[in-house]
Parts: sequence; structure tokens; C-alpha cells
Amino acid sequence: QGEIRKDRLVLAVALGVGFGSSVGSCVLMSGRGVITVLMVGYGFCLVLTLLADEATVAIAWDVAGLINGPVTASVVVSNGLILQNQPNGFGMLSCCSLGAILAVLVSGVLRSGGRGRARTW
Repeated sequence: QGEIRKDRLVLAVALGVGFGSSVGSCVLMSGRGVITVLMVGYGFCLVLTLLADEATVAIAWDVAGLINGPVTASVVVSNGLILQNQPNGFGMLSCCSLGAILAVLVSGVLRSGGRGRARTW
């Protein structure tokens, strides 16, 4: 209970960033804003937060900080700038962070069978 294997965490984060990058690329190339994608995505994250155990929730929401590191942020924002053709590539970075959070939460819910944490409210 509450254990997350390192290899599964790395795989979940990598797949999540890749998925978020793909979604962000599609949204930016279509010329639409990312706000709808982010609102729906974070809605899913909030629901999954209720279903996952505490360790998974803490790690999942902390993972977004990894995406803002010097290497990942530079690559992702530059890709967003190229695709969007505007001086703001942070929509792509937001989609990557969202993808990583979603992937870790989904893997935690699948691992725990949706039993999650004990509810005190």
C-alpha cells in the first residue's frame, strides 16, 4: 500500500509527457486555445485524486514540477513557439504537465483498484 516502483513511475511520467505533448501539438496546430483541454484535463485529475491513494496523489501533483525543469521546459516551450507561431509556448508546457499528472494518477488508480484513501469527510 502506497508503494510506487521507480521504473513504473518513470514510464508513467514519460508516457504522460509524450501524450501531453501530442495533445498540445494538435491543439496548437489547429489554432484553438488550450484552455478547454486544460479545464477538462484538470477536472479528470481532480476526480482521479479522490480515487488514488495519498502517496500517488502527492507524487502525481509534484511531478508537474519536473516538467518545468531546465531541459524539458526549454525543449517543450521551443516546440510550442514553433507550432503556435506566437511569442508564447507555455500552452504546450501546460499540456505536458497535465499529461504527466494524469498518467501518474491513472497508474495509481489502476494499481490500487480505485480503492484509494480512507475518506474522513
